[in-house]
Order: sequence, then structure tokens, then C-alpha cells
Amino acid sequence: MKYIFIDTNVFLHFQDFRKIDWNKEAKAKECTLILAPIVLDELDEKKIGTSRIGKKARQVLKAIEDLIDKAVLNETVRFEVLLEKPMQRIYDENELNFKEPDHRLFASIIDFKEKKQVDDILLCTNDVGPRLRAKQYGFALLNLSEKYLLPEDRKSVV
Repeated sequence: MKYIFIDTNVFLHFQDFRKIDWNKEAKAKECTLILAPIVLDELDEKKIGTSRIGKKARQVLKAIEDLIDKAVLNETVRFEVLLEKPMQRIYDENELNFKEPDHRLFASIIDFKEKKQVDDILLCTNDVGPRLRAKQYGFALLNLSEKYLLPEDRKSVV
């Protein structure tokens, strides 16, 4: 089982997360998609307004709400939303800053890893900053295929 923490940018700049072939992308027979509390917070902040990002955030939040009780996307992909935020100890022990959103995501990954005693965790992000910092904390990365990028976001890929 692979556990995939999805960064906010994936929800906003890629196709509907329910349509992504997570098993193929993660090279796993089974996986669990994990939403950290910071991701919910960021989506909630972005849902305001009439912009494309606001609309996408509202769509994603609705999909999450619909899935939260089912806890599965299909027979091989589970879905879990973490509502409990990591304790201050996680931030202190790992030199993380609560004020930085990427650090809050990392704290959730570390907390999850400690509580569940699992190692097969991937961070799925399209942002350079978290990808670079992930190496510092030993997190494996999952880079989604560009075919899943929304058409308007493909133009901005270098």
C-alpha cells in the first residue's frame, strides 16, 4: 500500500483527482490518497470569488465532502482526510515553521508516518519549493504525468 499526500496545487491545476490513474502513477496495486489539514485550509481560502481557481476549489471541496464517508475512490484507491493537526512537538523536533504552508504539509506527513508506522509515503506536488524541501526530509515524490494538467496550465509548464 502506498500513501499519497496530495498538495493543494494538484487539486487546482490538474484534472479532477478522481479521474487520475493513481495506481499507475504511483506504480502500486493499492494506494490511499491523503489530504492534510493544510490542504483543506488552502482550498477553503481559495474557494472565494468567481475566478477559475475559486471555481475549481469549490468543485474539489464538494468532491471531498462527497467522498469523506465512502473513504474509497474505487476498489484499489482509498481516500482519507486528516482532520487532526500535528502537535507542536512535530514542528519543534523537525525544525518546521507552522507559519509556512509547506512545513505544515510536511508536519502532517511526519505525524502520519509516526502514528501509522508506515514508510511507503509519496508527496504529490507540482510546486518546485516543496519538491526541493521534500528531499531534506527524505520524502519520496510522485510527479504526475503532464497529461493530467488542465489545458490552461499546460501553457505555463517550462
